[in-house]
Amino acid sequence: MRSTIPSVVRSRFGISRAQMSSQSSILKFVSDNWQLPYITPHVADPQLGNLMNYFDFTGPTPPKGKLIRPMHQCNALTPELQRIADTQDPD
Repeated sequence: MRSTIPSVVRSRFGISRAQMSSQSSILKFVSDNWQLPYITPHVADPQLGNLMNYFDFTGPTPPKGKLIRPMHQCNALTPELQRIADTQDPD
């Protein structure tokens, strides 16, 4: 039995779509859209959900705009926060 998860895609244009899919559906979408080989045989399964219906690659090119916010200066860490940041995670 294949496990499914709810998936939601929301665009910056306010369009959103939702469906149940498997985690491998994301890998299948990336492989199919960019003509990459499947990383596991499971991803090639034709029964696997396809996320291509989330996207419309035939429409007009989205307007140009900044997708990355400009960098900003952060305040220096206090000695206590720096100690926490320098601590190694035991896991």
